[in-house]
Amino acid sequence: LIYLGRSYFADGDYDKAMSIYTNALDIAGKNKLNNLIGYTYDYIGDLYREKFMRTEAIKRYEIAAEYFKKEKNTDSYACALRDIGREYAQMDSLSHALNILIIANSVAANTSNINVTASINNALGNIYSMQNKYDKAEEYLLKALLTGREKMPDYVALIDLYTASNSINKAKELLSKIPQDTPQYTCSIKYLYYQIYNAEKNYKEALANLEE
Repeated sequence: LIYLGRSYFADGDYDKAMSIYTNALDIAGKNKLNNLIGYTYDYIGDLYREKFMRTEAIKRYEIAAEYFKKEKNTDSYACALRDIGREYAQMDSLSHALNILIIANSVAANTSNINVTASINNALGNIYSMQNKYDKAEEYLLKALLTGREKMPDYVALIDLYTASNSINKAKELLSKIPQDTPQYTCSIKYLYYQIYNAEKNYKEALANLEE
């Protein structure tokens, strides 16, 4: 049922997904399947996030975090805290978001899952960047880049950071390290070139890359 709900969610049928998640919660609750309760609330949180209902999303992520903590599911507990922090950041509650992400980071210190730690480092870096604390942001985003499997979000966040802080040469150097012949990266690479050229006020090249 959980996977079926996620399929409807991916298809954009949020009402159907919610109905299935509610059914899954009823079964998981009756059988005291705490991890599955946690996952279901997490996916319901994702559903509310997609609908920009951030307060509702936070409530579900918080419930998910409680169940994961109860089951000593360190990875999922840390990720649920990360998701709470991200939602607060989107609501411009940056200090509160940062406090939650710091807790998530300390929880993730007990995991060997490098993708969990990388995603939390990425979130921390983005929040520090939103606070214009560029040195701290760079520190965490570089950690994420060095450890995570999916590196493109870290490249994007770092180049955003470098263009925002007028470190254009750093942005160019980092962009040159992204695999240029990987089709899944092509669109992002063009957009990053647009950002850099735009920051340099080279509007002709910026427009060309943006159009591509």
